[in-house]
Amino acid sequence: MKKFILLLCFITHLSAKDTFTPISDPDKLPKSALELWQGYDARAEDLEVKIIEEWKTDEVTTRYLTYKVGRFKGIDSRVSAYYSFPNKPGKHPAFVWTHGGGQRAE
Repeated sequence: MKKFILLLCFITHLSAKDTFTPISDPDKLPKSALELWQGYDARAEDLEVKIIEEWKTDEVTTRYLTYKVGRFKGIDSRVSAYYSFPNKPGKHPAFVWTHGGGQRAE
């Protein structure tokens, strides 16, 4: 029975569909950002958020986390982020800080 379950898990893993299909015909390349994302359902795949570490002060909680951004060439791809939020209700200033390079990714 254990061998059957392992085999089933392996087959399921192999058959998992990639998030995007590579475009091999240059004539079929999207001509705009709207066309690129046409038909994409952002809710079709779970983000699978994993909290790596968490810090708390009296005012703010910060989490270092990773989340799934899709499946590519049969492998789950993850991105890392810092997520901070106030511990007390009310209006608070907010900002988004993003940059390229140096992040952790799997």
